Amino acid sequence: MAKINSFSKKLSSEEIVIRGEFVVVVSGANENKFDYDELKLMKALLEELPPGKAANVAHKLTGVAKKYYYDLALTLKSEK
Repeated sequence: MAKINSFSKKLSSEEIVIRGEFVVVVSGANENKFDYDELKLMKALLEELPPGKAANVAHKLTGVAKKYYYDLALTLKSEK
């Protein structure tokens, strides 16, 4: 999911060419009251757990979708 700042910069630099109308879908604010580094969280969990369990724990801690963390875990594992 693209961040709004990234989208704004791409529009300003004309990296995204607009022809006619376009739709931007924006999700609501995260209800998480804590600021955390998701990469640091997943790296720490992956040191102790397999990707599926690490994703489940991260989901329970943050409320972010398990699939997001599972995909992130697989990406991090493949980078090693």
